[in-house]
Amino acid sequence: MYFIFLLSQYSIFVTGQLENDTIKLFSDRMCDPACTFMNKTLTKSNIDKFPNNCTTVCADFEILWFSELSEDKLRNAFKNMKHLIGNVHISETRIVKCDFLAGLESIDTEIGEITIRNNENMTELNLSSLATLNCTTLDISENGRLEKIDISKLQNLTRNGPKMYYMSPGVGIILAYLSPKFCIKFDEMEHFLSIENGDFSLIYANYCTPVLEDNICTKPEANCTRFFGDLIIGPNFTDQEKLRSLVSIFGRLVINGSDFENLNFLENLIYIAPLGWGNTNYTHIKYNNSKSYAVQILNNAKLEDYYFPALKRVRSDSKLAVTIKNNNEELLYNSKSCEKLENALIKEYIQVDGKYCSNIGTYEYLRDQRRMKRLIVFCGVGVAILIIFLIVLYCCCKKEK
Repeated sequence: MYFIFLLSQYSIFVTGQLENDTIKLFSDRMCDPACTFMNKTLTKSNIDKFPNNCTTVCADFEILWFSELSEDKLRNAFKNMKHLIGNVHISETRIVKCDFLAGLESIDTEIGEITIRNNENMTELNLSSLATLNCTTLDISENGRLEKIDISKLQNLTRNGPKMYYMSPGVGIILAYLSPKFCIKFDEMEHFLSIENGDFSLIYANYCTPVLEDNICTKPEANCTRFFGDLIIGPNFTDQEKLRSLVSIFGRLVINGSDFENLNFLENLIYIAPLGWGNTNYTHIKYNNSKSYAVQILNNAKLEDYYFPALKRVRSDSKLAVTIKNNNEELLYNSKSCEKLENALIKEYIQVDGKYCSNIGTYEYLRDQRRMKRLIVFCGVGVAILIIFLIVLYCCCKKEK
């Protein structure tokens, strides 16, 4: 009650600056008034009021082009802050090295988002301690000189905001329209995909050039765990045994025209993650790939099951991550394979000859019903023929007597 009263007194000075959702969030989290920053925009005139001795700070702040704050001033303001309750917006500033949030371990915005956008001079962003996010989106985009981003500790993501059918249930991580020198390391992508509640479909970048320590192969090799590039398996493919150790494919998986009955030889495959697609209207970056399905299973006449035994995540640039077409007709009615594969995805969906998994279950049910009806009719006809045969046989025997 004391905190709500304090907020009402402060509102005399900040009317229209803090939204009702933010005030409610501060109240729900029982923020310490001494560690609460009541201004919306952080500027040189109010930065001295920022509670720089607190480890947990309640603040919904933005740093903008007119804030006129040096990086040293910002480092001093945030030097002890480890947990932030509220939103962060950094936009159109002159900041070059954004390392003043390096000590921040968690951000709790409930239904808000964190945005770092349109900072044309920014070259580095250090969020190296950030492990926990409760928000809808972390948006780092349109910073044209940004080469280095450290979000390596990111692990615990929750999203409590609205969840419409067209929205990802996970926290959206956007890394887009940055410097041409910005790239994603293979270790980083595997770490991202290990985060269950993260949506990494909006990463517009290329992979970094492989180095020896990455243990990358670019063609099927025995004991290879990481494959870089599109893995294309076609007719007369004979290297199945070399793929049994494969854990990650940093590219697309295309299985086209094979004689396989199942995909069990990919028994250790966990991640499939193509990169290298971007908006063609943003042309200063050359991407290595065009936008397409991450997994393509096509024209495999003998394929009975397309489930991958260990698959956990498929990252895709598009809503439809997997396409399965013109294979064994029985796959049109195999809802279990479809559902198992779809459960390995977040946000993305599967189509089998244009039908989603939920439709396949319906088609499977209707087919089984038709089969049952045909069986009943066949059995009925068979019983009728048998009865007629027995009657005829009986009549013939009676005449002979």
